[in-house]
Amino acid sequence: MNNFDDLSLEEWQAIASEQIDNDGSQFIMISGIVAGLGVAAVTAFPSAGVLTAGWIWYQAWKKTENTNRNEKAINEGLVAHILKGDHLDQYKNQFGEKETALQIDKALKRGFCPTNDAEDFIDDFIDSASNTQSPIPNTQYPIPNVQSPIPNTQLSKHDKYKAFRDVGVEIIKQAGKPGKSKALVAPSRTGKTTVLYFMLDQAFSLHSDLTVFAWQGKGIEPIHPNVPKQNHYGFNLQDIDLGALDQIWEIYEERQKLLEQGVREFSPVVLAITDWQSIKDLLNSTYKDIFKTVQGKLMTLANNGAALGTTIWIDTQSPKITDWGLGSGSIRDNFDIFAIARIGHDENGIPIGDCNCVTKTAQNFLIIPQESDRTRVLTQFTQLQEGMKAGDIKSSVILSTAGIVRIGITPEFERSALQFETVHDSKKSESVGSGFEDKLLDILTTDWVEISSTEFLTSILILKIPTHEIKDILSNLESNGKIEIDAKSSKIRKV
Repeated sequence: MNNFDDLSLEEWQAIASEQIDNDGSQFIMISGIVAGLGVAAVTAFPSAGVLTAGWIWYQAWKKTENTNRNEKAINEGLVAHILKGDHLDQYKNQFGEKETALQIDKALKRGFCPTNDAEDFIDDFIDSASNTQSPIPNTQYPIPNVQSPIPNTQLSKHDKYKAFRDVGVEIIKQAGKPGKSKALVAPSRTGKTTVLYFMLDQAFSLHSDLTVFAWQGKGIEPIHPNVPKQNHYGFNLQDIDLGALDQIWEIYEERQKLLEQGVREFSPVVLAITDWQSIKDLLNSTYKDIFKTVQGKLMTLANNGAALGTTIWIDTQSPKITDWGLGSGSIRDNFDIFAIARIGHDENGIPIGDCNCVTKTAQNFLIIPQESDRTRVLTQFTQLQEGMKAGDIKSSVILSTAGIVRIGITPEFERSALQFETVHDSKKSESVGSGFEDKLLDILTTDWVEISSTEFLTSILILKIPTHEIKDILSNLESNGKIEIDAKSSKIRKV
Protein backbone atom coordinates (compact mmCIF):
# COMPACT_ATOMS: atom_id res chain seq x y z
CA MET A 1 0.00 0.00 0.00
CA ASN A 2 1.17 3.51 -0.81
CA ASN A 3 2.15 5.84 1.98
CA PHE A 4 -0.30 8.75 2.09
CA ASP A 5 1.11 10.51 5.17
CA ASP A 6 0.78 14.31 5.17
CA LEU A 7 -0.83 14.61 1.78
CA SER A 8 -1.87 18.04 0.59
CA LEU A 9 -5.51 18.99 -0.03
CA GLU A 10 -4.89 18.75 -3.78
CA GLU A 11 -3.57 15.21 -3.41
CA TRP A 12 -6.56 14.16 -1.32
CA GLN A 13 -8.87 15.72 -3.91
CA ALA A 14 -7.18 13.64 -6.60
CA ILE A 15 -7.64 10.45 -4.56
CA ALA A 16 -11.32 11.27 -3.98
CA SER A 17 -11.88 11.95 -7.69
CA GLU A 18 -10.23 8.65 -8.58
CA GLN A 19 -12.46 6.93 -6.01
CA ILE A 20 -15.72 8.12 -7.54
CA ASP A 21 -14.43 7.37 -11.03
CA ASN A 22 -13.91 3.76 -9.95
CA ASP A 23 -17.44 3.65 -8.51
CA GLY A 24 -19.16 4.92 -11.66
CA SER A 25 -22.22 3.68 -13.46
CA GLN A 26 -20.64 1.17 -15.84
CA PHE A 27 -20.58 -1.71 -13.35
CA ILE A 28 -24.17 -1.10 -12.33
CA MET A 29 -25.29 -1.09 -15.96
CA ILE A 30 -23.57 -4.39 -16.68
CA SER A 31 -24.94 -5.87 -13.45
CA GLY A 32 -28.41 -4.69 -14.41
CA ILE A 33 -28.31 -6.60 -17.67
CA VAL A 34 -27.01 -9.74 -15.96
CA ALA A 35 -29.58 -9.32 -13.18
CA GLY A 36 -32.33 -8.90 -15.74
CA LEU A 37 -31.42 -12.24 -17.23
CA GLY A 38 -31.44 -13.67 -13.71
CA VAL A 39 -34.99 -12.40 -13.15
CA ALA A 40 -36.03 -13.86 -16.48
CA ALA A 41 -34.74 -17.25 -15.38
CA VAL A 42 -36.43 -17.02 -11.99
CA THR A 43 -39.79 -15.79 -13.26
CA ALA A 44 -39.83 -17.70 -16.57
CA PHE A 45 -40.72 -14.35 -18.13
CA PRO A 46 -37.85 -12.95 -20.21
CA SER A 47 -39.41 -9.54 -20.71
CA ALA A 48 -39.49 -9.06 -16.94
CA GLY A 49 -35.75 -9.56 -16.99
CA VAL A 50 -35.31 -6.95 -19.70
CA LEU A 51 -37.39 -4.44 -17.76
CA THR A 52 -35.42 -5.13 -14.58
CA ALA A 53 -32.25 -4.38 -16.54
CA GLY A 54 -33.84 -1.14 -17.68
CA TRP A 55 -34.77 -0.19 -14.13
CA ILE A 56 -31.24 -0.70 -12.91
CA TRP A 57 -30.01 1.28 -15.91
CA TYR A 58 -32.12 4.13 -14.54
CA GLN A 59 -30.54 3.65 -11.09
CA ALA A 60 -27.13 3.84 -12.77
CA TRP A 61 -28.11 7.16 -14.33
CA LYS A 62 -29.12 8.42 -10.88
CA LYS A 63 -25.77 7.26 -9.49
CA THR A 64 -24.00 9.20 -12.25
CA GLU A 65 -25.93 12.29 -11.18
CA ASN A 66 -24.71 11.76 -7.58
CA THR A 67 -21.17 11.32 -8.88
CA ASN A 68 -21.33 14.72 -10.55
CA ARG A 69 -22.53 16.27 -7.30
CA ASN A 70 -19.67 14.65 -5.40
CA GLU A 71 -17.21 16.14 -7.90
CA LYS A 72 -18.60 19.52 -6.89
CA ALA A 73 -18.02 18.63 -3.22
CA ILE A 74 -14.41 17.70 -3.97
CA ASN A 75 -13.83 21.06 -5.64
CA GLU A 76 -15.12 22.71 -2.46
CA GLY A 77 -12.60 20.77 -0.35
CA LEU A 78 -14.99 18.11 1.03
CA VAL A 79 -13.36 14.72 0.47
CA ALA A 80 -13.75 12.61 3.64
CA HIS A 81 -17.29 11.44 2.79
CA ILE A 82 -16.07 9.97 -0.52
CA LEU A 83 -13.17 7.94 0.93
CA LYS A 84 -13.36 4.34 2.00
CA GLY A 85 -11.14 1.53 3.25
CA ASP A 86 -7.45 2.34 3.70
CA HIS A 87 -7.87 5.83 2.28
CA LEU A 88 -10.45 6.75 4.92
CA ASP A 89 -8.31 5.24 7.68
CA GLN A 90 -5.28 7.22 6.54
CA TYR A 91 -7.32 10.43 6.35
CA LYS A 92 -8.46 9.89 9.95
CA ASN A 93 -4.86 9.33 11.02
CA GLN A 94 -3.71 12.52 9.35
CA PHE A 95 -6.49 14.87 10.42
CA GLY A 96 -8.00 13.13 13.45
CA GLU A 97 -11.34 11.37 13.90
CA LYS A 98 -13.21 14.45 15.12
CA GLU A 99 -12.16 16.59 12.13
CA THR A 100 -13.02 13.72 9.77
CA ALA A 101 -16.45 13.28 11.39
CA LEU A 102 -17.17 17.02 11.22
CA GLN A 103 -16.28 17.09 7.53
CA ILE A 104 -18.51 14.08 6.73
CA ASP A 105 -21.29 15.69 8.76
CA LYS A 106 -20.92 18.91 6.77
CA ALA A 107 -21.16 16.95 3.51
CA LEU A 108 -24.30 15.15 4.71
CA LYS A 109 -25.92 18.45 5.67
CA ARG A 110 -25.17 19.70 2.14
CA GLY A 111 -26.94 16.65 0.70
CA PHE A 112 -23.84 14.91 -0.70
CA CYS A 113 -23.78 11.10 -0.80
CA PRO A 114 -21.24 9.35 1.48
CA THR A 115 -19.62 5.96 0.97
CA ASN A 116 -20.80 3.11 3.18
CA ASP A 117 -17.48 3.25 5.05
CA ALA A 118 -17.84 6.97 5.73
CA GLU A 119 -21.43 6.54 6.88
CA ASP A 120 -20.47 3.64 9.16
CA PHE A 121 -17.61 5.67 10.62
CA ILE A 122 -19.74 8.68 11.55
CA ASP A 123 -22.41 6.40 13.06
CA ASP A 124 -19.78 4.65 15.19
CA PHE A 125 -18.20 8.00 16.08
CA ILE A 126 -21.52 9.37 17.34
CA ASP A 127 -22.26 6.12 19.22
CA SER A 128 -18.95 6.39 21.07
CA ALA A 129 -19.46 10.04 21.94
CA SER A 130 -20.52 11.48 25.26
CA ASN A 131 -23.86 10.27 26.57
CA THR A 132 -25.11 13.79 27.07
CA GLN A 133 -23.88 15.67 24.04
CA SER A 134 -22.72 14.67 20.58
CA PRO A 135 -19.45 16.23 19.41
CA ILE A 136 -21.30 17.02 16.19
CA PRO A 137 -23.72 19.80 17.19
CA ASN A 138 -27.26 20.09 15.82
CA THR A 139 -26.86 17.42 13.16
CA GLN A 140 -29.87 17.57 10.85
CA TYR A 141 -29.66 15.78 7.54
CA PRO A 142 -31.71 17.38 4.76
CA ILE A 143 -34.67 15.88 2.93
CA PRO A 144 -34.09 16.92 -0.71
CA ASN A 145 -37.00 18.61 -2.51
CA VAL A 146 -39.57 17.30 -0.02
CA GLN A 147 -41.42 19.31 2.58
CA SER A 148 -40.89 17.83 6.01
CA PRO A 149 -43.96 15.93 7.28
CA ILE A 150 -43.11 16.89 10.84
CA PRO A 151 -45.26 19.87 11.82
CA ASN A 152 -43.67 22.89 13.45
CA THR A 153 -45.16 23.09 16.92
CA GLN A 154 -45.64 26.63 18.20
CA LEU A 155 -44.12 26.65 21.67
CA SER A 156 -43.42 29.20 24.30
CA LYS A 157 -39.79 30.26 24.37
CA HIS A 158 -39.85 29.37 28.07
CA ASP A 159 -40.96 25.79 27.43
CA LYS A 160 -38.72 23.69 29.69
CA TYR A 161 -39.33 20.61 27.53
CA LYS A 162 -38.24 22.19 24.25
CA ALA A 163 -34.98 20.20 24.12
CA PHE A 164 -36.95 16.96 24.42
CA ARG A 165 -39.40 18.09 21.72
CA ASP A 166 -36.45 18.76 19.39
CA VAL A 167 -35.05 15.30 20.12
CA GLY A 168 -38.48 13.78 19.41
CA VAL A 169 -38.53 15.33 15.93
CA GLU A 170 -35.00 14.03 15.26
CA ILE A 171 -36.04 10.53 16.37
CA ILE A 172 -38.95 10.53 13.92
CA LYS A 173 -36.71 11.81 11.13
CA GLN A 174 -34.14 9.11 11.77
CA ALA A 175 -36.83 6.42 11.94
CA GLY A 176 -37.71 7.05 8.29
CA LYS A 177 -34.19 6.33 7.05
CA PRO A 178 -33.30 2.92 5.57
CA GLY A 179 -31.43 0.45 7.71
CA LYS A 180 -32.45 -2.07 10.32
CA SER A 181 -35.88 -3.51 10.93
CA LYS A 182 -37.90 -1.60 13.54
CA ALA A 183 -39.84 -2.58 16.65
CA LEU A 184 -42.46 -0.23 18.10
CA VAL A 185 -43.11 -1.17 21.73
CA ALA A 186 -46.29 0.38 23.07
CA PRO A 187 -49.57 -0.57 24.76
CA SER A 188 -52.91 0.64 23.47
CA ARG A 189 -53.83 4.34 23.68
CA THR A 190 -50.28 5.60 23.88
CA GLY A 191 -50.27 7.14 20.40
CA LYS A 192 -48.46 4.31 18.59
CA THR A 193 -50.76 4.56 15.55
CA THR A 194 -49.82 8.22 15.18
CA VAL A 195 -46.13 7.45 15.71
CA LEU A 196 -46.29 4.72 13.03
CA TYR A 197 -47.96 7.24 10.73
CA PHE A 198 -45.15 9.75 11.40
CA MET A 199 -42.48 7.14 10.70
CA LEU A 200 -44.11 6.02 7.45
CA ASP A 201 -44.66 9.62 6.39
CA GLN A 202 -40.98 10.34 6.86
CA ALA A 203 -39.98 7.16 5.01
CA PHE A 204 -42.21 7.99 2.05
CA SER A 205 -40.80 11.54 1.92
CA LEU A 206 -37.28 10.09 1.65
CA HIS A 207 -38.11 7.22 -0.71
CA SER A 208 -40.74 7.81 -3.38
CA ASP A 209 -40.27 4.18 -4.50
CA LEU A 210 -41.05 2.73 -1.04
CA THR A 211 -43.48 -0.22 -1.01
CA VAL A 212 -45.30 -1.11 2.23
CA PHE A 213 -47.34 -4.22 3.00
CA ALA A 214 -49.45 -4.12 6.19
CA TRP A 215 -50.29 -7.26 8.19
CA GLN A 216 -52.83 -6.41 10.86
CA GLY A 217 -53.86 -8.45 13.86
CA LYS A 218 -57.06 -6.61 14.82
CA GLY A 219 -59.00 -5.79 11.69
CA ILE A 220 -57.88 -4.07 8.50
CA GLU A 221 -57.47 -0.32 8.85
CA PRO A 222 -55.44 2.10 6.69
CA ILE A 223 -52.05 2.92 8.19
CA HIS A 224 -50.99 5.65 5.73
CA PRO A 225 -52.49 7.26 2.60
CA ASN A 226 -49.58 6.02 0.47
CA VAL A 227 -50.23 2.37 1.34
CA PRO A 228 -52.96 1.12 -1.04
CA LYS A 229 -55.88 -0.92 0.22
CA GLN A 230 -54.76 -4.05 -1.61
CA ASN A 231 -51.50 -3.98 0.37
CA HIS A 232 -53.39 -4.41 3.69
CA TYR A 233 -53.88 -7.96 4.97
CA GLY A 234 -55.84 -9.04 8.04
CA PHE A 235 -55.54 -12.02 10.37
CA ASN A 236 -58.00 -14.27 12.15
CA LEU A 237 -58.11 -17.98 12.94
CA GLN A 238 -60.93 -18.62 10.45
CA ASP A 239 -58.96 -17.05 7.59
CA ILE A 240 -55.21 -17.19 8.16
CA ASP A 241 -54.00 -14.76 5.54
CA LEU A 242 -50.23 -14.79 5.11
CA GLY A 243 -50.43 -12.68 1.96
CA ALA A 244 -48.38 -9.75 3.27
CA LEU A 245 -45.57 -12.03 4.44
CA ASP A 246 -45.68 -14.00 1.19
CA GLN A 247 -45.35 -10.78 -0.83
CA ILE A 248 -42.22 -9.51 0.88
CA TRP A 249 -40.72 -13.02 1.09
CA GLU A 250 -41.05 -13.46 -2.68
CA ILE A 251 -39.28 -10.13 -3.20
CA TYR A 252 -36.58 -11.10 -0.70
CA GLU A 253 -35.86 -14.41 -2.44
CA GLU A 254 -35.75 -12.75 -5.87
CA ARG A 255 -33.32 -10.12 -4.60
CA GLN A 256 -31.05 -12.77 -3.11
CA LYS A 257 -30.49 -14.04 -6.64
CA LEU A 258 -29.92 -10.52 -7.92
CA LEU A 259 -27.37 -9.93 -5.15
CA GLU A 260 -25.41 -12.93 -6.35
CA GLN A 261 -25.31 -11.28 -9.79
CA GLY A 262 -23.72 -8.13 -8.37
CA VAL A 263 -26.74 -5.89 -7.83
CA ARG A 264 -26.30 -3.75 -4.72
CA GLU A 265 -29.09 -1.14 -4.91
CA PHE A 266 -32.72 -1.99 -4.16
CA SER A 267 -35.82 0.10 -3.59
CA PRO A 268 -37.09 -0.25 0.02
CA VAL A 269 -39.88 -2.69 0.85
CA VAL A 270 -41.40 -2.80 4.36
CA LEU A 271 -43.68 -5.34 6.02
CA ALA A 272 -45.50 -3.42 8.77
CA ILE A 273 -47.05 -5.80 11.31
CA THR A 274 -49.52 -4.16 13.68
CA ASP A 275 -50.39 -5.98 16.91
CA TRP A 276 -47.77 -8.67 16.33
CA GLN A 277 -48.33 -10.00 19.86
CA SER A 278 -51.89 -10.99 18.97
CA ILE A 279 -50.88 -12.68 15.71
CA LYS A 280 -47.98 -14.52 17.37
CA ASP A 281 -49.97 -15.77 20.36
CA LEU A 282 -52.91 -17.03 18.26
CA LEU A 283 -50.67 -18.80 15.74
CA ASN A 284 -48.40 -20.31 18.37
CA SER A 285 -51.30 -21.70 20.39
CA THR A 286 -53.35 -23.06 17.48
CA TYR A 287 -51.16 -23.62 14.41
CA LYS A 288 -47.64 -24.31 15.66
CA ASP A 289 -46.33 -25.53 12.29
CA ILE A 290 -47.51 -22.39 10.54
CA PHE A 291 -46.09 -20.27 13.34
CA LYS A 292 -42.65 -21.88 12.94
CA THR A 293 -42.69 -21.02 9.23
CA VAL A 294 -43.77 -17.44 9.92
CA GLN A 295 -41.23 -17.10 12.72
CA GLY A 296 -38.43 -18.41 10.52
CA LYS A 297 -39.19 -16.02 7.68
CA LEU A 298 -39.49 -13.00 9.96
CA MET A 299 -36.21 -13.81 11.70
CA THR A 300 -34.52 -14.23 8.31
CA LEU A 301 -35.84 -10.86 7.13
CA ALA A 302 -34.70 -9.24 10.38
CA ASN A 303 -31.25 -10.84 10.17
CA ASN A 304 -30.53 -10.49 6.44
CA GLY A 305 -33.20 -8.31 4.86
CA ALA A 306 -31.61 -4.89 5.36
CA ALA A 307 -28.95 -5.53 2.70
CA LEU A 308 -31.72 -6.30 0.22
CA GLY A 309 -33.99 -3.40 1.18
CA THR A 310 -36.58 -5.77 2.72
CA THR A 311 -37.25 -5.03 6.39
CA ILE A 312 -40.01 -5.60 8.93
CA TRP A 313 -41.61 -3.08 11.28
CA ILE A 314 -43.40 -4.77 14.16
CA ASP A 315 -45.78 -3.24 16.67
CA THR A 316 -45.81 -5.13 19.97
CA GLN A 317 -47.25 -4.41 23.39
CA SER A 318 -44.58 -6.29 25.33
CA PRO A 319 -41.22 -4.76 26.28
CA LYS A 320 -39.96 -8.27 27.08
CA ILE A 321 -38.14 -9.32 23.91
CA THR A 322 -38.52 -13.04 24.62
CA ASP A 323 -42.27 -12.46 24.14
CA TRP A 324 -41.65 -11.34 20.57
CA GLY A 325 -40.69 -14.85 19.45
CA LEU A 326 -37.94 -13.50 17.19
CA GLY A 327 -34.86 -14.53 19.17
CA SER A 328 -33.22 -12.41 21.83
CA GLY A 329 -29.44 -12.28 21.50
CA SER A 330 -29.50 -10.51 18.12
CA ILE A 331 -32.50 -8.24 18.67
CA ARG A 332 -30.37 -5.14 19.36
CA ASP A 333 -28.25 -5.80 16.26
CA ASN A 334 -31.21 -6.37 13.94
CA PHE A 335 -33.80 -3.90 15.22
CA ASP A 336 -34.01 -0.21 15.95
CA ILE A 337 -36.34 -0.20 18.95
CA PHE A 338 -38.79 2.57 19.83
CA ALA A 339 -40.77 2.47 23.10
CA ILE A 340 -43.73 4.80 23.63
CA ALA A 341 -45.47 6.20 26.70
CA ARG A 342 -48.36 8.62 27.03
CA ILE A 343 -50.50 9.97 29.86
CA GLY A 344 -53.76 11.63 29.00
CA HIS A 345 -56.61 12.78 31.17
CA ASP A 346 -60.19 11.59 31.43
CA GLU A 347 -63.23 13.88 31.56
CA ASN A 348 -62.65 14.45 35.27
CA GLY A 349 -59.01 15.42 34.75
CA ILE A 350 -57.70 12.15 36.22
CA PRO A 351 -54.45 10.99 34.56
CA ILE A 352 -54.82 7.81 32.47
CA GLY A 353 -52.21 6.08 30.34
CA ASP A 354 -49.21 3.79 30.45
CA CYS A 355 -45.52 4.39 31.09
CA ASN A 356 -44.39 0.84 31.83
CA CYS A 357 -43.16 0.03 28.32
CA VAL A 358 -40.62 2.84 28.30
CA THR A 359 -39.46 2.05 31.84
CA LYS A 360 -39.04 -1.67 31.20
CA THR A 361 -37.41 -1.11 27.82
CA ALA A 362 -34.93 1.33 29.35
CA GLN A 363 -34.11 -1.19 32.10
CA ASN A 364 -33.49 -4.05 29.65
CA PHE A 365 -29.74 -4.59 29.21
CA LEU A 366 -30.37 -6.67 26.04
CA ILE A 367 -31.92 -3.59 24.44
CA ILE A 368 -29.74 -0.90 26.06
CA PRO A 369 -26.45 -2.59 27.00
CA GLN A 370 -24.67 0.46 28.49
CA GLU A 371 -25.56 1.10 32.14
CA SER A 372 -24.84 4.81 31.73
CA ASP A 373 -27.40 5.01 28.90
CA ARG A 374 -30.01 3.20 30.98
CA THR A 375 -29.44 5.50 33.98
CA ARG A 376 -29.56 8.63 31.84
CA VAL A 377 -32.81 7.89 29.98
CA LEU A 378 -34.57 6.64 33.13
CA THR A 379 -33.66 9.88 34.91
CA GLN A 380 -34.90 11.92 31.94
CA PHE A 381 -38.08 9.84 31.73
CA THR A 382 -38.89 10.61 35.38
CA GLN A 383 -38.83 14.30 34.46
CA LEU A 384 -41.01 13.71 31.40
CA GLN A 385 -43.57 11.72 33.38
CA GLU A 386 -44.06 14.75 35.59
CA GLY A 387 -44.73 16.84 32.49
CA MET A 388 -47.26 14.33 31.16
CA LYS A 389 -49.11 14.15 34.48
CA ALA A 390 -49.20 17.94 34.71
CA GLY A 391 -50.60 18.22 31.19
CA ASP A 392 -47.55 20.09 29.87
CA ILE A 393 -46.81 17.19 27.49
CA LYS A 394 -49.90 16.23 25.51
CA SER A 395 -48.31 13.97 22.89
CA SER A 396 -46.31 10.76 23.35
CA VAL A 397 -42.85 10.29 24.82
CA ILE A 398 -40.61 8.11 22.67
CA LEU A 399 -37.44 6.22 23.59
CA SER A 400 -35.16 5.30 20.66
CA THR A 401 -32.17 2.96 20.37
CA ALA A 402 -31.46 4.01 16.76
CA GLY A 403 -27.92 5.41 16.79
CA ILE A 404 -27.61 7.27 20.08
CA VAL A 405 -29.93 6.02 22.83
CA ARG A 406 -32.17 9.00 23.55
CA ILE A 407 -35.64 10.00 24.65
CA GLY A 408 -37.87 12.77 23.34
CA ILE A 409 -41.39 14.08 22.86
CA THR A 410 -43.26 13.39 19.62
CA PRO A 411 -44.82 16.36 17.77
CA GLU A 412 -48.39 17.29 18.61
CA PHE A 413 -50.52 16.28 15.66
CA GLU A 414 -54.26 15.82 15.41
CA ARG A 415 -54.43 13.06 12.79
CA SER A 416 -57.93 12.52 11.45
CA ALA A 417 -59.05 8.93 10.97
CA LEU A 418 -57.74 7.47 7.74
CA GLN A 419 -60.10 5.93 5.22
CA PHE A 420 -59.48 3.81 2.17
CA GLU A 421 -60.25 5.40 -1.17
CA THR A 422 -63.77 4.35 -2.19
CA VAL A 423 -64.27 6.21 -5.47
CA HIS A 424 -64.03 3.69 -8.33
CA ASP A 425 -62.84 1.19 -5.73
CA SER A 426 -64.24 -1.79 -7.62
CA LYS A 427 -62.29 -0.82 -10.68
CA LYS A 428 -59.11 -0.42 -8.66
CA SER A 429 -59.51 -3.88 -7.15
CA GLU A 430 -59.42 -5.58 -10.55
CA SER A 431 -55.64 -5.72 -10.47
CA VAL A 432 -52.77 -4.73 -8.23
CA GLY A 433 -51.23 -2.85 -11.14
CA SER A 434 -54.39 -1.71 -12.94
CA GLY A 435 -53.32 1.93 -12.85
CA PHE A 436 -49.96 1.01 -14.34
CA GLU A 437 -51.68 -1.22 -16.92
CA ASP A 438 -53.61 1.76 -18.29
CA LYS A 439 -50.46 3.87 -18.42
CA LEU A 440 -48.55 1.11 -20.20
CA LEU A 441 -51.30 0.75 -22.79
CA ASP A 442 -51.15 4.49 -23.42
CA ILE A 443 -47.53 4.29 -24.60
CA LEU A 444 -48.09 1.27 -26.88
CA THR A 445 -49.41 1.23 -30.44
CA THR A 446 -50.49 -1.61 -32.73
CA ASP A 447 -47.00 -1.61 -34.25
CA TRP A 448 -44.42 -4.00 -32.84
CA VAL A 449 -41.81 -2.39 -30.59
CA GLU A 450 -38.59 -3.93 -29.30
CA ILE A 451 -38.90 -4.45 -25.52
CA SER A 452 -35.19 -3.75 -25.15
CA SER A 453 -35.33 -0.51 -27.13
CA THR A 454 -34.24 2.69 -25.40
CA GLU A 455 -37.55 4.40 -26.18
CA PHE A 456 -39.64 1.65 -24.59
CA LEU A 457 -37.44 1.20 -21.51
CA THR A 458 -37.32 4.95 -20.91
CA SER A 459 -41.12 5.11 -21.06
CA ILE A 460 -41.37 2.27 -18.53
CA LEU A 461 -38.98 4.01 -16.17
CA ILE A 462 -40.92 7.26 -16.35
CA LEU A 463 -44.05 5.36 -15.28
CA LYS A 464 -42.14 4.18 -12.13
CA ILE A 465 -43.67 0.71 -12.25
CA PRO A 466 -42.50 -1.29 -9.19
CA THR A 467 -40.18 -4.03 -10.45
CA HIS A 468 -41.95 -6.77 -8.47
CA GLU A 469 -45.23 -5.98 -10.28
CA ILE A 470 -43.92 -6.00 -13.87
CA LYS A 471 -44.47 -9.72 -14.43
CA ASP A 472 -48.08 -9.60 -13.16
CA ILE A 473 -48.89 -6.46 -15.17
CA LEU A 474 -47.64 -7.88 -18.46
CA SER A 475 -49.25 -11.27 -17.78
CA ASN A 476 -52.60 -9.64 -17.00
CA LEU A 477 -52.52 -7.50 -20.12
CA GLU A 478 -51.62 -10.48 -22.31
CA SER A 479 -54.21 -12.81 -20.74
CA ASN A 480 -56.89 -10.13 -21.17
CA GLY A 481 -56.03 -9.84 -24.83
CA LYS A 482 -54.89 -6.23 -24.56
CA ILE A 483 -51.29 -6.77 -25.65
CA GLU A 484 -49.42 -9.33 -27.70
CA ILE A 485 -45.89 -10.56 -27.00
CA ASP A 486 -44.04 -12.43 -29.74
CA ALA A 487 -42.81 -16.00 -29.33
CA LYS A 488 -39.30 -14.86 -28.42
CA SER A 489 -40.61 -12.36 -25.84
CA SER A 490 -38.58 -9.68 -27.55
CA LYS A 491 -41.37 -7.54 -29.04
CA ILE A 492 -44.66 -6.17 -27.75
CA ARG A 493 -47.66 -4.36 -29.23
CA LYS A 494 -51.18 -3.27 -28.34
CA VAL A 495 -54.00 -5.43 -29.70
